[in-house]
Amino acid sequence: MTMISSISPISAKISNISTEAFVHPGLSVKDADCELMGKIDHFQQHALKMIFSDTKSKIQALAIKVTDLKLNKEIAYLYATAIDDVFSLDLLCVKKSHRNLGIGAMLLDKALQQALDWKMKEMKLCTYEFQAPNFYSKRGFKKTSEIPNALENFSLDFFEKKLTKNDRKSLSSDSGHFKIEMFTEDNFQPSNLYNEPKSEIRRIYDKSISGLVKYNLEFLKSHDNVQREYKPFAIISTDTDTGMAIFVITGYILSGGPQGSILSPDTIGRDPKFALDQMGMKDIHKAILKTAQQNQCSVIVPYDSGVEAQLEQLGFSPTDTLPLRKKIQI
Repeated sequence: MTMISSISPISAKISNISTEAFVHPGLSVKDADCELMGKIDHFQQHALKMIFSDTKSKIQALAIKVTDLKLNKEIAYLYATAIDDVFSLDLLCVKKSHRNLGIGAMLLDKALQQALDWKMKEMKLCTYEFQAPNFYSKRGFKKTSEIPNALENFSLDFFEKKLTKNDRKSLSSDSGHFKIEMFTEDNFQPSNLYNEPKSEIRRIYDKSISGLVKYNLEFLKSHDNVQREYKPFAIISTDTDTGMAIFVITGYILSGGPQGSILSPDTIGRDPKFALDQMGMKDIHKAILKTAQQNQCSVIVPYDSGVEAQLEQLGFSPTDTLPLRKKIQI
């Protein structure tokens, strides 16, 4: 999932807002409400537009898919974005039937070479401790921070790798019976991921997310035999005078865990033309808290430091009844 947040410059103060929350029944639920999912996608798109409305940075995107030609079946995906000189490996997923065959390493090598072609100086990523921290450590990535107990008892680990000319290597175009297809976009707008019809980059992005969701749910169930569900959510605040959206927060709720559900915001967008006064900020705080409590959440886990900072501006802290789970430096 693209995990982005921003704190924008602000001007006119407003307090008369209307706040609504939308929670999808779950990414794995059969016959789920497609219209509601489309609405949440729209809010995600709007949040990203808010975040990048005044950016001067060039954004590039990379998506890779791997097909097993013998089975005529797609078996692995990678999605990454590059901003300024930092390459962010956002999603990497290999299907269960094809793990431990070197496909993940092959995808990582392809992405690393693309990062060098784009003259990136640094590569960043995050992974839950039950996913692939050792995989990245063995390939020169250094752990820089973590969110402890981000997914129940498992931490979310953040890794970085400085890129140098020594990382350049010649990759064979022959991958046996695996077909590798790469898609890039040099002037990328993250909000365009939610456009219709879907681009190939968007399709790979979606496949990566669904694969990782399935992996996480299967692992957690095998760990304690408890079934969980990922439920996308969006909370949107509009100016009651103009009807304009001024604040959007999106993410997911992991429900059904034995320690309670987890509210995990990953994107916060704010209209740079408006500032919320104390009353407006309290209203949004209440809406987030109410959404969490209605879904039996025991903790809020911000996905990165930018989201964490914005939640703290809204009044959330680790000492709350519903505590804010923070990153710690290694």
